[in-house]
Amino acid sequence: DHLEQAFDQGDVKEIRRELAALEKAHPSDSRLQVARARLTAAQGDPEGALGMLQRLVDDGDAGVLARAYLGALTVAKRQYAEGRRIVEQALAEGADVPAARHALGVAMAAAGADVVVNHPTAAEVDAAEQVAQAVRAVGRRALVVCADVSDASAVEAMVAEALATFG
Repeated sequence: DHLEQAFDQGDVKEIRRELAALEKAHPSDSRLQVARARLTAAQGDPEGALGMLQRLVDDGDAGVLARAYLGALTVAKRQYAEGRRIVEQALAEGADVPAARHALGVAMAAAGADVVVNHPTAAEVDAAEQVAQAVRAVGRRALVVCADVSDASAVEAMVAEALATFG
């Protein structure tokens, strides 16, 4: 969809244009509120985005994607336990793994982090590259790595590559 492409490319002007069109067509759709929060985070205000998403959840208007983004922003604020719980709840309620992974990567980048995007199998490289592209669109660096996190030597290699890349 055009809005997702605009987010992936970091095209704020196109994001705003798509949001205006969505608002005319579906003014009370919670997806519109999630998209506004994503834009707020991408523009460097993760705290504002977090507040917007929390209000959606508190009002009972949030779908699973809003919960995934809320969890991701919570993780980005280093409240890992609460953020992980929210993301896991969103996944349990039907948010797919790529959507949650994308939310987490973008939120962490919006909070100022460079991001390592791990994919455990070669079949997932395209999804990982999409997350990395979205992270870069926010203005942060991203490294895509294929590592089985159940293998200690693979994790050590991933960490070494991250340190070599990001310092």
